[in-house]
Amino acid sequence: MRRCLYLLEHEMKGAPARRVCQGTLTSRARYLVDLELWGYEDARLAPHGSMTEEDASTWTAAIDTEASRPRGERPREDAAPDS
Repeated sequence: MRRCLYLLEHEMKGAPARRVCQGTLTSRARYLVDLELWGYEDARLAPHGSMTEEDASTWTAAIDTEASRPRGERPREDAAPDS
């Protein structure tokens, strides 16, 4: 256990100060929370990637909300009315 803690501490000392989310490279919607709420940088944008802010906004705006809703969530038109 001590060895594990030592290795973790050693790894954390060398951790980069910048947190970059690579998930946006593979999914339009799934990793937006990382960018918007958790403060990660977007790997699609400079200096990490080649997209501009406008490109990323266009790409994100094209999300098909019906196809990317969480599993088990009902579509809006089928949702039960609020009581």
